[in-house]
Amino acid sequence: MGKLTRFRFLWPYVLASKLKLFLALSSLTFLSLAALVYPWLLKFMVDQYGGSRSTALSVPALGLALALLLSLAALVGYHCKLYLQVLGYRLRNTLRVHLYWTLLRRSLSFHQHQQVGEISARATEDIAKLQSIFINLLTPLFQNALYILGCIILMSFLNWVATLIVIAVVLPPCVYFYLASAKLQDFSARGQAMHAQANAFFEETLVGIREIKAFAREKRERERYAGILERALATEVESAKLEQKVDQGLLYLFYLILLGIYYVGTTQTIFPDWTLGGVVAFYFYAYTITLALLSSGRLYQTYQGIAGSLDRIAELIEPEDFTRQPRVAGVKRKLLGKVEFKDVSFQYEPRKPVLMNLSFITEPGSWLLITGASGSGKSTIVNLVMRFYEPQSGVVLIDSIPMQDWDISFLRRQVGYVGQEPLLFHGTIKENIFFCQDGVDERQLQESLRIAQLEEFISELPDGLDTMIGERGLTLSGGQRARVAIARAIVFNPTILILDEANAMVEKDLEQEFWAQLANSRKDKTTIILSHHPENIPHRYTTLGLSGVRPQQKSLGERL
Repeated sequence: MGKLTRFRFLWPYVLASKLKLFLALSSLTFLSLAALVYPWLLKFMVDQYGGSRSTALSVPALGLALALLLSLAALVGYHCKLYLQVLGYRLRNTLRVHLYWTLLRRSLSFHQHQQVGEISARATEDIAKLQSIFINLLTPLFQNALYILGCIILMSFLNWVATLIVIAVVLPPCVYFYLASAKLQDFSARGQAMHAQANAFFEETLVGIREIKAFAREKRERERYAGILERALATEVESAKLEQKVDQGLLYLFYLILLGIYYVGTTQTIFPDWTLGGVVAFYFYAYTITLALLSSGRLYQTYQGIAGSLDRIAELIEPEDFTRQPRVAGVKRKLLGKVEFKDVSFQYEPRKPVLMNLSFITEPGSWLLITGASGSGKSTIVNLVMRFYEPQSGVVLIDSIPMQDWDISFLRRQVGYVGQEPLLFHGTIKENIFFCQDGVDERQLQESLRIAQLEEFISELPDGLDTMIGERGLTLSGGQRARVAIARAIVFNPTILILDEANAMVEKDLEQEFWAQLANSRKDKTTIILSHHPENIPHRYTTLGLSGVRPQQKSLGERL
């Protein structure tokens, strides 16, 4: 992405506050012009003190003018900087919400190849850098441009020849700084990437904390994490060395320039017509230009960091990166529960087919048991029914309507789903059960608890349904998490219920009663079950046996 075109990505967000931004920039203009007045007023006072009266105003009047200008500038500056800081906070929140919404809409194929910690770093660290774009980048950049332009104009009034000399001396170091900053940008990008890797490693470690403790790998993981941070530190140290070399080198050159101006002004050998006040004012304007150029150089480094963060965020948010997103508009109607595959083929990776020419029909209200060895495609069928993925060929139909013609959100709200590793969210048990749908009444809640065999477990808890569970439900056993997930999936009585190895997670002494209760409550609802152990499942299902990508997948097995 180009150096400036990358910022086009922010225009929609910035323009949303264009009036406030315009007022802030107008205030900055006033503040910059006010700052340029001080050296000129100082010229009047020095000349008047030295006997060269250049204005009809007295020294007390000039001092009062300065005091009034200072007071007004302080008041305007307070409101201006506050507006810009709040605009940065709003930009940060807007980008985070937009990024969050974007990630929720992304397909599972996208998330399959992403590290959660790395994405989290973009949503936190990278976007946090952008919140300072108004106050730490736009404000000083805008003011520095006004300072430099204003100083050059006012210096020209004082002595245009000396002004041309100053410009000619100052420009070469600025070009050098610009060229050196290209290498600083590379260091910045590498450092950000390494810290994102460290964040991804950090989060992955917390997710797998049980396994790390089980294999006593705490020390090893600490060393690996420290190693990533050390590599990032090495890059940052090299960047800091180069940055300080450039900064101090330019500072030295600019101070030599100021020393030259001081010498010229005090000897009066080159410009004998200068008044004392004119020399003092010219020196201050030259000093202001020097500081503005130095500040702009440091701003360029700030820009490099912000630009790198912006690129990393834009990679996730830009809509053209979306691939095969479900359409928002589509069929919205109550499901009957018919599921049909017609010659469906699917592969997660090229030349590694999982399903090939699979066809079957599940009539409304029937139970379908899908069996097969690991890797035979059982969960893939569920992924296609839920439209987590799209088939490479063939068509999946719900109630004889192709999946892509449905409003996907409306469809999914009528499907209950329990995955192989059900995830619970930090919160209460009741909040987790009600996660799937708003407005579930108490009768439906109690019914779901009864079917999922949770009544006794809940009654033994001090806070009952209001008991807090840890992140990802780690405070519950595997069977308890599974039963809460089942209750969550059936609490709204879905037309289609999908259970992926649910019986493998339910305790053996509760499994038979669970299936009996589920069968009794879903006599006229479609239920799809993936299982290696169907012995306790009521014999009312049709079997679909999978055995790899061979043609015998094309028909259902016998009814048991």
